[in-house]
Amino acid sequence: MNTKSKIELFRANCKLCDYTEDELKKAIHDDCEIIIYRPEDCIDGSCCIKAENYGVNAVPAIVINGKLAITGKTNTEQIKKLLKGGVK
Repeated sequence: MNTKSKIELFRANCKLCDYTEDELKKAIHDDCEIIIYRPEDCIDGSCCIKAENYGVNAVPAIVINGKLAITGKTNTEQIKKLLKGGVK
């Protein structure tokens, strides 16, 4: 039985983050759960605490199954490789 991969994207309101979100959406498949954290949605600060716990220190940042996988510019192929091979 396959378990769903949980993918979290921490982003700002910039073109690089827009690009990363688009690439992420191209790379995911049906057995992925995606959560996108935007500054305007994080009113109570819980997103900041979550990001800090993952070690996120810049955006865009992608967390896969609770582990920080990518920070900064990425592409669909790199994301697919991480989803296929897992994050170490």
